[in-house]
Amino acid sequence: HAHRALGNLASIVSDDLARYDTAVPLIDRALAFAEQYDLDAGYAWLLGQRAKLRLERGDWSGAFADADTALARSGPRGVNAVLPFTVRGRIQAARGDPEAMTSLDEAARQADRVGDAQWVSPVVDARAEYFLWAGDADRAQEEARRGIQRVRRPRSASRDGNLGSIFPGRHVERRLAYWPTSDFALGFG
Repeated sequence: HAHRALGNLASIVSDDLARYDTAVPLIDRALAFAEQYDLDAGYAWLLGQRAKLRLERGDWSGAFADADTALARSGPRGVNAVLPFTVRGRIQAARGDPEAMTSLDEAARQADRVGDAQWVSPVVDARAEYFLWAGDADRAQEEARRGIQRVRRPRSASRDGNLGSIFPGRHVERRLAYWPTSDFALGFG
């Protein structure tokens, strides 16, 4: 589980603290560990994490390559597919690629299969972003509102018995809560 711990730490450092330069060596160390010990599923998950990190840093080519590699290594199903499809969809949307919604729809299907708010939230965020790129702010707000309601819904315990994932807390709602709206941050101001 060392690779997961490093990957989670890198995710927290980048997502919650915006310390991208600190996150890069953490994720690279986690990837090296996963590769050294032939942890293929872990490696694919970490590639999805690095794809998201690279996207946030503006390295779209690196992000897209990591997303494609993750999907090729683990297949387009389950938790390891959520972030790669989400990253692909965000980049495609920004580029005006007509395949953007196809990628985001697949990310949503896989996030729904997993069922945890931590996987649903980035997909909803990306879908709202897609509609902003398309010039449809009303639809972006609608996606964000629907997403907030979804991540707030308590679920039964995850398959591994982890109760933390069923009550995600406000940090999961962070980005969704700040989509442009006249009622200030969708009621989270």
